[in-house]
Amino acid sequence: MNNLGFFTDFKLLGSDAKVTEYVDYYLVETPTNPTFIDGNCMVLKSPDLLLDKDELEKLFKCHFSEATNQHHVGFRLMHIPSDEILAPYLQNDQYQIDNLAVMTYDKEAVEAKTVLQEERDHIRPFSSDLDWEQWTQHEIRERPTVFSEASFKAYLLNRRNVYKTMITQEMGNFYGVFRDGKLLAAAGLYIFDKIGRFQQVRTIESARRQGLCKRLIQHIYTVNMLQMEEAVIVADEDYHALKIYEGLGFRTRENQYDLTKVVAQ
Repeated sequence: MNNLGFFTDFKLLGSDAKVTEYVDYYLVETPTNPTFIDGNCMVLKSPDLLLDKDELEKLFKCHFSEATNQHHVGFRLMHIPSDEILAPYLQNDQYQIDNLAVMTYDKEAVEAKTVLQEERDHIRPFSSDLDWEQWTQHEIRERPTVFSEASFKAYLLNRRNVYKTMITQEMGNFYGVFRDGKLLAAAGLYIFDKIGRFQQVRTIESARRQGLCKRLIQHIYTVNMLQMEEAVIVADEDYHALKIYEGLGFRTRENQYDLTKVVAQ
């Protein structure tokens, strides 16, 4: 797998997941978390596999459990499909296509460091159940509107266990910007084969536009840079955070494309 985004995605799946390579695609399965879209999907090696929509959807259905099939259908790609290929999937808003930038850190492109707005703000690794509970509540509040709270929470708690297990295995950590004990911004960094992958970068709505995310990413990179030869972050091309990451010195190296149909919330 040459795409750094997918390579690190696969590493972040956790021990319960399985990635199987077929001639035309990678099959990604996480039976313990059936509503985890990136953990239950097909990564297509060529957009041409989308040409026969009915056959591809039948293949997805055969590979995955009833719980997954009742929740979503997900295809991921390394190359963008043509408008003609995508048309049958986008009709009647059946599927959504997301263009993700796989960005790597360029030290020569780093802007001057920002400063925290409040002296009482400080950055530290997560160290307690309370830290994780605050993070969980923030993620639930910020969830995509297409998902119900119950469905998203089940998925999230499973992912939280995976992240915490990786921390005990000394593969990385989650960090937060805290003000008077309150979590304002958070991000994870996990390192595989000297490639660091930032994960779940988020600032709560009331604390945005204060430079917290920027300072947090800078701090995490600085304290871990000797362990990494490469630092990777993946961001939606249409999301405002892309500009923040570019200002920090990240540059788009390649792209991923997610084609997803959410069947049930």
